[in-house]
Amino acid sequence: MSSHPRLLISSTATNGLRTLEDLKASIQGEWSQANWQSVLASAEKALTKGPILIDDVLPDRVQSMVEAKNPDYVVVEAAGQQVLRAALAHLLTGRLEFKASAMDQLKALYDPEVWPDWIDQAHVKFDYPADLRTGMLSQAIGVAYDWLASSLTDEERAWVIEGLNRRGIQPYLDSMEMTPWWSYELNNWSTVIMGGLGIAGMALDGEHPAAQRLIDLGVEVMDKYLLTYGPEGEFNESVGYAG
Repeated sequence: MSSHPRLLISSTATNGLRTLEDLKASIQGEWSQANWQSVLASAEKALTKGPILIDDVLPDRVQSMVEAKNPDYVVVEAAGQQVLRAALAHLLTGRLEFKASAMDQLKALYDPEVWPDWIDQAHVKFDYPADLRTGMLSQAIGVAYDWLASSLTDEERAWVIEGLNRRGIQPYLDSMEMTPWWSYELNNWSTVIMGGLGIAGMALDGEHPAAQRLIDLGVEVMDKYLLTYGPEGEFNESVGYAG
């Protein structure tokens, strides 16, 4: 099992990858510092506000989604970003309250009574247990786990992995057994779901029995997907998605 972190940030200098120490140095000046201060401020705000819940009222979130307790894009993106910010803030500052904030968000996401579904109600019609929201949350949690892992106890690591397995990995693998259309009709569903679970597999490499399969499936679809771009990088979907 290789060391953590290893996604986007490297624990050791390897092939020119940015190390944790490189990142700590870069946020001391210029535009990186402004970006970091924004991330830190949001992470600190979450210490008081608490985890993002399925029925939270959020900017740009349609009220009907709140009332239906639907895991729409807005609330799923917000929850994923919150756990990522907390994990990054803990990694860079060592402040334990950020680790606790990340774990609190995971507790909410893992509890079916708090977050009933990891699949958008609009996508239930496809009859697959995984969808875009499964991919979004699995990717965010995978990266957050990678950033948190070095500070987690064995019991905490096992707990994070169990929840991700139960709510993200197994529904995805069950869906793949059904040959879902998004596994061969290459579009944003392919990249978000299969790519997202592939990133989760990278985070769990050596720590989950299906990690390599998740990686292989993600690499396979991305190798194919890259061929759909035009000669100048043109996207194969609408302008809105391309943006």
